[in-house]
Amino acid sequence: RGIGRYQGMLAIFVERAIQLWEIAADPANNRVSSTIQNATTVAHQSVTSVGNIDLFYLGVGGIRSVRARDQNNLPYVSEVGTAIDPFVQEHMRSLSAGQVSSSVGAIDPLDGRFMLALGNRVYVFSYFPANKVSAWSYYDIGFTISQWAVNRSRLYCRSGDKIYLYGGDSGNEYPGKDELQPFIQLPFF
Repeated sequence: RGIGRYQGMLAIFVERAIQLWEIAADPANNRVSSTIQNATTVAHQSVTSVGNIDLFYLGVGGIRSVRARDQNNLPYVSEVGTAIDPFVQEHMRSLSAGQVSSSVGAIDPLDGRFMLALGNRVYVFSYFPANKVSAWSYYDIGFTISQWAVNRSRLYCRSGDKIYLYGGDSGNEYPGKDELQPFIQLPFF
């Protein structure tokens, strides 16, 4: 179902579990380090390594993360997308199974934001712990991204026969304030 890197191991997403494999130079020494039951992805290209300590993916209930539970480094699935999962779930229900399984994840090479293209939307996770920022955004982009690629610290995406460069040629080309309709929702305090 999917594959990704997690803390120097290989995370293999199978039918109803995620297996974490320690990979050695001699294949005879490869072994399963641990298994996370009742977790998997619905879109193999959504599996995205975030640094070496986290692994994001699109699951049945929304956007999830594999991360260490405590100082023992035992892995578990975190609901990193809890704040945006109702929007993601509603959007997933409006798409076909093929559209959902075609979603793709990427990391913006300049600031490390996780980006998940799902149908004609891109969900973006901004996480800057030093500044106490942990926020989700989503953008209706009007086309479907089939692939992401990074070249020389620039993020590209493909939709059909078109290639788009995130930020444009200058790296600073984005829709103007009159072209966006922002909606901000803060958590209940």
